[in-house]
Amino acid sequence: MTRIPEKLHNPDLRFFLIREDQKLPLEMKWNSDNNYPFFHSKLLAHLKRGGNYGIACGFGNLIVLDFDDAEFYNTLSDKLPLTFAVQSASKRTYHMYYYLDGEMFSKKGIDKDGKRVCDIQADRSGVVGPNSNIARRYYDVRSNNPIATITIPELTKILPFTPRKRRAFTGTSTPQPEKVEKVIKLLAEVGIERTLGRHFRCPFHEMSGTGNLYVMDTGSLYCFHEQKYWNDIEEFIMQHLEHKEKKYGEN
Repeated sequence: MTRIPEKLHNPDLRFFLIREDQKLPLEMKWNSDNNYPFFHSKLLAHLKRGGNYGIACGFGNLIVLDFDDAEFYNTLSDKLPLTFAVQSASKRTYHMYYYLDGEMFSKKGIDKDGKRVCDIQADRSGVVGPNSNIARRYYDVRSNNPIATITIPELTKILPFTPRKRRAFTGTSTPQPEKVEKVIKLLAEVGIERTLGRHFRCPFHEMSGTGNLYVMDTGSLYCFHEQKYWNDIEEFIMQHLEHKEKKYGEN
């Protein structure tokens, strides 16, 4: 059975279901409707069957500093308030949990020398929860301290960025299989690499794994890395071509 640590037993926090041995959400609308408090029977039954779980950030004013680069983390670890911390299963980098004292903002990526080194997981984004595992590699609790509180000025002093409010997703949730096939075909035509099923390599950032870009049942595109939707495939292709031209000087 997968267990949620006591430090996360806050009734204001929300958790979502992840399949066993995976890290992608099991249910749609996991960051709005389909998430549960730590004591919910559906969540507990899922964990009892050995399923993984995630923490939906924003609820309870929770944010997670999701480090992608160990060297970058080491440069500022002594500046971070002592708090609950988890080491990820694959990269073995840190997830630092904080309660935000201030208005919640959208997820923000931090880049250095053209490389993503940290994601500030905030409103409507999330992380895989501690004690979950992928191929028997676990998300391990490394600091079992209570979750500390951090202000926006304190946070932006450590990680310079400008907080921004999240733009709400207002698209349809009705499955559209014909649109899905059209989107998959168009992605192939513009050279977006398909990795598995409806997963693709997002062209806007470096990535590893089975593919951050996903064609949803509605035919919309969603990047799990950027937490960004594209309801219109033509808009996505236009942005892709503009990005490609800037990066490589190609049309």
